[in-house]
Amino acid sequence: MSANDTGDSSNLDLILPALKAGSKKQAYQLIVKQIASLGGLDEKELLQHCLKNEERASSGIGRGVAIPHLRVKNLKRSLTVLACLTHRVDFQAFDDNPVDLIFFLLSPESDGPYHLRRLARISRVCRDSGTCQALREAEGVDEMRAILINSDDIMMAA
Repeated sequence: MSANDTGDSSNLDLILPALKAGSKKQAYQLIVKQIASLGGLDEKELLQHCLKNEERASSGIGRGVAIPHLRVKNLKRSLTVLACLTHRVDFQAFDDNPVDLIFFLLSPESDGPYHLRRLARISRVCRDSGTCQALREAEGVDEMRAILINSDDIMMAA
């Protein structure tokens, strides 16, 4: 989902297959550290933005999945990260299930409709329980990427 505007979920900028986090804040810290280096962003500022956004509304969408998404000033291109946590953490999701899959989407501030398209595409992939389970059971980055490529074929018909 990087520079392309189609919302292709197989086009991730970074996959973190075994992120060790004991809390939502720690998960954000670890992911933001990676994102900041990819996008040339200020790590502390980005983390504050994420936490503030999370205070307004949980990014936990249910069934163990969270989709934090932000439009960021001074970001040159969209960035998408998939993190699979080694242990589930509480994201205050509406179904009260802890999260172990995080799709993190950042878009340039001016990317309004494209940001929404990318977010919709990620949401469709995350609604497929088979895809989510396969991602949880995947053995590394290559397998996770292959699962997402296959899910895009399925989602094209949706």
